[in-house]
Parts: sequence; structure tokens; C-alpha cells
Amino acid sequence: MFNKSHLFKGFLTFGLVILISFTTVSALYEDSEDITLMKNIETFQETILKSDFLSVMLFCSQKVENCVLLEPIYKEFAKTMKDFVKIYAVDCDKLDPTNDEVGEFPLCKPESVQYLPYLVTYEPPATKINPYTNQPSKPTERAYQGTGDPKSIANFARQHMPAFREIITSKEGLEAFLNDQYVPNKVILFTNKPQTSPLYKSLASEYRDRLLVRYFDFYFLFSSSQKSMKV
Repeated sequence: MFNKSHLFKGFLTFGLVILISFTTVSALYEDSEDITLMKNIETFQETILKSDFLSVMLFCSQKVENCVLLEPIYKEFAKTMKDFVKIYAVDCDKLDPTNDEVGEFPLCKPESVQYLPYLVTYEPPATKINPYTNQPSKPTERAYQGTGDPKSIANFARQHMPAFREIITSKEGLEAFLNDQYVPNKVILFTNKPQTSPLYKSLASEYRDRLLVRYFDFYFLFSSSQKSMKV
């Protein structure tokens, strides 16, 4: 589940100086409405592994100073991106070692905690069933290794949001799509933008398998490449 090659590579580079008091520190992220605390592997499997949204996960520990310094930054990131991606945190200090919760999250093992924080995204697969193995497809895991500021983390998340789209590039293709009786519920975005916005990517994730009943949820027509098209 976890890529061991990333275990010691997930350091966040902090280009800032923060003065913070450690005299009265509550548990990390317990007071956040935008970040969901992941408490066991069952929740992980039922949410992230089956999600149609990009999931952003932070592994942290209050025992590590950089994790405490990152908390306001991660919260600020969550405020700006909560409507587009799913945002989680694993507080390693809150896992129960008596029922092997720590063992289920290798990054929370005592020998690994010192290397936290570790930020990773999980991008849902384009197809839910692997055509070669006939087994559920797994999300793509990517470790974040950029600077510790909300904007950079948000840019990384936007970059890896799934689009679940197929591009229509001709009038004939548009007509064929509109006349396809096997796909009764259709959504088309007409745009001349070279990139799909996070809003439409999140809508594609929200309505995947509900608006279109076959292979994809949204078709995007880039009118800038078809200025002569009449529809």
C-alpha cells in the first residue's frame, strides 16, 4: 500500500520561520472542519481506495516540531481546496498500538516518525477494474517534496486531480455523442481554455458513473482548435 522507496524521501522543505508556543498544544487537526482525521486502515480502504476524488493525506506527529509548524499551513491549504479534493491527516500519536493500528500505517512506526511530516496524494484510477487482472484498480500514490506553503501544496494537488474526460475535436464527434442513445445523461463543457479547471474536475469526480453510464463522465470541447465549428 505504501511505497517504501518514498519512506525517507517525504521531507517537506520549509522556507519560513515560525515562532510558536508549545506550552498549550492540542491534538493535531482535531479542531479542523476541513480535514478528516484517518484513524484506522479500514477507514482508509473504504474512503481513499474507493474514492473518485483526489485524496491528500498528511502523516504527522505532535512529537515532531516540523509537524506542529506545518499545521497552520495545512489548514490554510485545506480551506482553499476543500471543495475540490478530499483532505485527510493521520495523527500517529492517536493510533492505538495495542491493536496494531501503528503497524497498519508503516509511516507511524517509532523508527519512521522522526522523518515526518509526510504528504502524499492518491489519484483515483481512470478505470475502476484492471482489464488485465480483473481486479479493482489502485490509486496512484505521489509523494509531495515541495516547499511548505499553502499555494505550493495546492498547485501540486490541482496538477494531479483526475479529469475523467474525453475531448471532442470535431462537429461529427459532437453529433455522434449527442445522438448516442446508450448514453442518455450527457454533460458537455464548451471552453477555449487549455486546461480543465479544478471546479469541473471536481464535478466530474462527483458525478462519475451517474451522469454517463459507460466509460467517462464529462466531454470537453476545446473550441480554440475548432473556431469554424458551428453548433
